[in-house]
Amino acid sequence: MDKVEFTLSPINKIEENFQNLLIELKNEKDPIIINKRISKCTGGHCLFTLDLNVINYNIELYRVTKLYEGLDNNIENPASFSCPPSEKTNIGRSNLEGFPVFYGSISAKTAIDEVNLELDETFYISKWKFQKNKSLNTFILANDSIDRGGVFDNKIDECLELITSNFSEENKSRFKETQKRFIDLFTHNGSEYYNISASIAHQNLYFLKDKIVETPVLIYPSVSKKGSEYNFAIHPDFVNDSSRFNLISVVKCKKSKENEGEVLFSKGINNNGKISWGDFRVKLLKANSSEVEIWTSLLLKSQTIKTSDYCVIENNTEYNLNVYLDKFIEENLKYHIENEMQINLDLIDIFSNNEKEEISEVFTCPFNSLVVFKNTGLKIDSIKLKIDYCIDTISS
Repeated sequence: MDKVEFTLSPINKIEENFQNLLIELKNEKDPIIINKRISKCTGGHCLFTLDLNVINYNIELYRVTKLYEGLDNNIENPASFSCPPSEKTNIGRSNLEGFPVFYGSISAKTAIDEVNLELDETFYISKWKFQKNKSLNTFILANDSIDRGGVFDNKIDECLELITSNFSEENKSRFKETQKRFIDLFTHNGSEYYNISASIAHQNLYFLKDKIVETPVLIYPSVSKKGSEYNFAIHPDFVNDSSRFNLISVVKCKKSKENEGEVLFSKGINNNGKISWGDFRVKLLKANSSEVEIWTSLLLKSQTIKTSDYCVIENNTEYNLNVYLDKFIEENLKYHIENEMQINLDLIDIFSNNEKEEISEVFTCPFNSLVVFKNTGLKIDSIKLKIDYCIDTISS
């Protein structure tokens, strides 16, 4: 990368200049005026170009698609899960009205957190991948004051160091402070400053597309992750070129209770431009009932016990606790696991092409002060069980 020198505002003026700029441009809709004012205010844009070698980073992105009219009738087409058409594109954080971009996140969980989903809302989440053997020019918003979660950190640090290598210490501080203002703008909650952030993105993704060098990707910190991960905004021409970017798979889900996972319905795999679908099936494999963690409100603490050392009396019948738990799993948990399972997307790679995924999860089972015996009676309020189950896909 060539060394770059910017003319930067004095550090004690950057915050004041930026706040005045936000007030001045609050109702401005012309992206040319907005970009000129930003350049004048900050002494130059502080988006910088990052050349990523896709081989080294193996970048995969996740995108949420809400249900829209006609989607369920066209789910075999990868384009159904890509950018919306121009006529249906509203202004967003990184796009102007009528100019679609592809929004993607580094993780599936972040992609879900970035959109406003209602409880029990059905949606699709797709996995995309940059093709290998390609070099990728991007514009990026970053500085060394945020935790980037390990995503190509070394490359960013390298570029930041190179860009500021000609700078005095004062100018390095000015550069980083100006970067921080741009990051604050792109990670501001709500749509108040979309006209400004979208104008900046538009200039780099659309306006400069055929004028300097193609930089079809804008990378900026995640709003929902408070900067610890990155989101991507990508020009649709790049997304539609399967030699450079391709859909791998799609999963149909339903939003469940917060932090309790998602209900999975079906998965589609992209086979040469056509998505083949199958329904998810969950099957209980085994449960570890020989050693469990129990909670008792009497002692106000948890402890791990060997269930073979304890027994329980139910309906005048005495069982070893491990036998009792096996019976409980068969009668109560098996149906729940195989029919009502809510899967935490962080636990498994549901987007892989594997026919079967085997996973383990800990279930907390309330027992309403179940009394178990060893030497004396012990009231157990809940037991944590490790359950092994598998998920496979049945072709539709």
